[in-house]
Amino acid sequence: MRKAQEQWKTLSNKDEEVFSKEMTRSFAQFEENNPISTPSEDWFEKMVIAKKDAASRKWRRELLLFGGIATLILVLFFTTLTQIPVVFITLQGLTVLLVICYTLLQIQKHREKVRHDEY
Repeated sequence: MRKAQEQWKTLSNKDEEVFSKEMTRSFAQFEENNPISTPSEDWFEKMVIAKKDAASRKWRRELLLFGGIATLILVLFFTTLTQIPVVFITLQGLTVLLVICYTLLQIQKHREKVRHDEY
């Protein structure tokens, strides 16, 4: 029994060595057939500069859009508040009603979801 185990181990070691050599040869052949080249450092620098410029332009555009919308909202708010107080008060009341309705709908949806999850 021990002799058979020793023979199996020797065969197993030989098979592993053959497999290892074959894998090394295959990898070397693969590398020869498929050379890998890294791009130049200039290419990376140009790509980084282009990405930074694009991010900067996007940031400026979003900041201008935000500033414009905020200014418009504030102008409308103060114009409505000072020129037409009745419209301002009506808008405030509608806003409160919409928030209450939205909250009640969300609570109802949550309750239905909990009921469905129980079954």
